[in-house]
Amino acid sequence: MKAVHRIYVTGPLARYAEGFAASLVKQGYAELSLRNQLRLVAHFSQWLEAKRIGVPELTKKWVDRYLRVRRRTRTCWVSMRGLVPLLRYLGHAAIIDADRPHDSDLIARYRASLVERGLSPSIQHVYVVTAKSFLAGRMPSTLTSADVTRFVTPPPTASACGSRRLDSRLGFRASVAAD
Repeated sequence: MKAVHRIYVTGPLARYAEGFAASLVKQGYAELSLRNQLRLVAHFSQWLEAKRIGVPELTKKWVDRYLRVRRRTRTCWVSMRGLVPLLRYLGHAAIIDADRPHDSDLIARYRASLVERGLSPSIQHVYVVTAKSFLAGRMPSTLTSADVTRFVTPPPTASACGSRRLDSRLGFRASVAAD
């Protein structure tokens, strides 16, 4: 049993808990977020131990089964998104990528530009979702300023959140047009 930040982790993930916590600290996780991740690790590790599953045997099928149990017994950290940091740390990124639809070349290049800019994964996710929403059903080569205006102009009762998110994307669009 490992006690990391006063969270006790037993089972197959116990030997990874300390390194995982250090990785989260290095990424800038706040204390509460760190503890929540470690609580998830502790619960997941207990479940893996009960099922007699080791880290090398971890597959998408097992993760999906765990998440179904988690949704029935818990109210938070019940989706794949909560397990992403741990699965990446454990070297099981393929499990995460199996859930993600394949991006168009434009979205893949945009995602890479966000990584290069050093944006956090959560901000990258928001930006990519917004860009996909904007591009849905549109051909990038035929976009006009009117298309952008319609997208960023909120309906009378909505917030202007879309316009703030799109600001950073317009620079990327200009650089793609120059290619």
